[in-house]
Amino acid sequence: MNRDDDATLVVPTETDPPTEVVDAWIHAALRRLPAPARLRAALVARELVADARGRRAAPYVLRLSVLDRRSTLAVAVDCATAADEPMVTSTELLVSGLCTRWGVERRLSARTTWAELTVDASGPLRLHAPDQPRPGFRFPDRRSR
Repeated sequence: MNRDDDATLVVPTETDPPTEVVDAWIHAALRRLPAPARLRAALVARELVADARGRRAAPYVLRLSVLDRRSTLAVAVDCATAADEPMVTSTELLVSGLCTRWGVERRLSARTTWAELTVDASGPLRLHAPDQPRPGFRFPDRRSR
């Protein structure tokens, strides 16, 4: 694989980087995809990260990968989890409606929630791999202008 096949964001805490920085990173990573696929994939990625942040322990790792001869985008979030996690969350139900396939892989103290989206594109799918946000980075407060 090359840099156009994968993009990974490490989210170290429940609040850092803030949601808007995570969203900006997701949109930057997906910017080469056709608009309908980009919007669907961004929604799936945001939902999986938000679900992990709201219900599971940090750190979280968001992975975006191009699969299957470059026609499928995989979105996955790894995180710590408790043994008594519910089998299916409302986020996963939403994701199931937007994706070709999805699932949850459970390990002793961690889980990966993943989803795959088939993308209709005129050429091969390519991702952009943005840099990790600096710890503590915040966008300027627009209300103070």
